[in-house]
Amino acid sequence: MFPRTRAEAKGDPGEAGISLRDWFAGMALAGMAASGRTLDPRTRGDTVTLAYKLADAMLRVRANSDS
Repeated sequence: MFPRTRAEAKGDPGEAGISLRDWFAGMALAGMAASGRTLDPRTRGDTVTLAYKLADAMLRVRANSDS
């Protein structure tokens, strides 16, 4: 389910979908996996942390481009 506001989901938090940050992080993680980046259990946390850092960077650029 693509991100929706609570109002769009009629106030049901289970229907609100995911945040844009989580969606960006998931897309970054999928891209890393598709490029052959290993998801070794010993470094998986580092890979996920990087995915969220990339998502945060995307959100910053998005916020700055709106002004």
